[in-house]
Amino acid sequence: MMWKYLRASSETWTGATGRTLFSDGPKQDGNYIFLDIGADTQKDPAGFYKEFGTPRQAAEPFLRPTLQYYRRRGLKDYMKYILETFGLPTP
Repeated sequence: MMWKYLRASSETWTGATGRTLFSDGPKQDGNYIFLDIGADTQKDPAGFYKEFGTPRQAAEPFLRPTLQYYRRRGLKDYMKYILETFGLPTP
Protein backbone atom coordinates (compact mmCIF):
# COMPACT_ATOMS: atom_id res chain seq x y z
CA MET A 1 0.00 0.00 0.00
CA MET A 2 2.89 2.39 0.73
CA TRP A 3 4.17 1.86 -2.80
CA LYS A 4 0.76 2.74 -4.25
CA TYR A 5 0.58 6.05 -2.40
CA LEU A 6 4.24 6.82 -3.04
CA ARG A 7 3.91 6.28 -6.79
CA ALA A 8 0.68 8.30 -6.89
CA SER A 9 2.28 11.26 -5.12
CA SER A 10 5.19 11.68 -7.56
CA GLU A 11 5.23 13.27 -10.95
CA THR A 12 8.73 11.93 -11.56
CA TRP A 13 9.86 8.62 -10.17
CA THR A 14 13.51 8.35 -9.19
CA GLY A 15 13.15 5.47 -6.73
CA ALA A 16 15.19 7.22 -4.01
CA THR A 17 12.34 7.19 -1.50
CA GLY A 18 11.20 3.74 -2.62
CA ARG A 19 14.56 2.25 -1.67
CA THR A 20 14.11 3.45 1.92
CA LEU A 21 10.70 1.80 2.48
CA PHE A 22 10.51 -1.19 4.78
CA SER A 23 7.84 -3.49 6.14
CA ASP A 24 8.75 -5.97 8.83
CA GLY A 25 6.47 -8.27 10.72
CA PRO A 26 4.25 -9.41 12.13
CA LYS A 27 6.24 -9.95 15.32
CA GLN A 28 5.26 -10.91 18.83
CA ASP A 29 6.61 -9.51 22.10
CA GLY A 30 4.77 -11.01 25.04
CA ASN A 31 1.07 -10.24 24.56
CA TYR A 32 1.76 -7.64 21.86
CA ILE A 33 1.61 -8.47 18.17
CA PHE A 34 2.90 -5.72 15.92
CA LEU A 35 4.47 -4.85 12.60
CA ASP A 36 6.85 -2.12 11.50
CA ILE A 37 6.36 -0.07 8.38
CA GLY A 38 8.12 3.11 7.40
CA ALA A 39 10.90 4.80 5.51
CA ASP A 40 14.46 4.48 6.80
CA THR A 41 15.62 8.09 6.83
CA GLN A 42 19.08 7.06 8.04
CA LYS A 43 19.80 5.71 4.55
CA ASP A 44 18.34 8.69 2.70
CA PRO A 45 16.26 11.59 4.07
CA ALA A 46 14.18 11.74 0.86
CA GLY A 47 11.26 9.91 2.52
CA PHE A 48 11.10 12.44 5.36
CA TYR A 49 11.14 15.40 2.99
CA LYS A 50 8.54 13.80 0.75
CA GLU A 51 6.21 13.00 3.65
CA PHE A 52 6.42 16.35 5.44
CA GLY A 53 7.69 18.73 2.77
CA THR A 54 10.32 21.49 2.87
CA PRO A 55 10.06 25.28 2.61
CA ARG A 56 10.38 24.92 -1.18
CA GLN A 57 8.52 21.65 -1.71
CA ALA A 58 4.96 20.83 -0.72
CA ALA A 59 4.40 17.68 1.32
CA GLU A 60 3.47 14.57 -0.66
CA PRO A 61 2.43 12.18 2.11
CA PHE A 62 2.54 8.45 1.48
CA LEU A 63 2.97 6.95 4.98
CA ARG A 64 0.01 8.72 6.61
CA PRO A 65 -2.47 7.68 3.89
CA THR A 66 -1.22 4.10 4.23
CA LEU A 67 -1.84 4.13 7.97
CA GLN A 68 -5.26 5.70 7.46
CA TYR A 69 -6.13 2.97 4.98
CA TYR A 70 -5.20 0.24 7.42
CA ARG A 71 -7.09 1.94 10.25
CA ARG A 72 -10.27 2.31 8.20
CA ARG A 73 -10.46 -0.59 5.78
CA GLY A 74 -7.57 -3.00 5.92
CA LEU A 75 -7.34 -3.57 9.67
CA LYS A 76 -9.74 -6.53 9.83
CA ASP A 77 -8.08 -8.30 6.91
CA TYR A 78 -4.60 -7.67 8.28
CA MET A 79 -5.57 -8.77 11.80
CA LYS A 80 -6.89 -12.03 10.32
CA TYR A 81 -3.56 -12.50 8.51
CA ILE A 82 -1.60 -11.83 11.72
CA LEU A 83 -3.71 -14.24 13.79
CA GLU A 84 -3.30 -16.95 11.15
CA THR A 85 0.47 -16.34 11.04
CA PHE A 86 0.76 -17.01 14.78
CA GLY A 87 -1.71 -19.92 14.72
CA LEU A 88 -4.29 -18.14 16.84
CA PRO A 89 -8.05 -18.68 16.40
CA THR A 90 -9.82 -16.17 14.19
CA PRO A 91 -13.33 -14.93 14.99
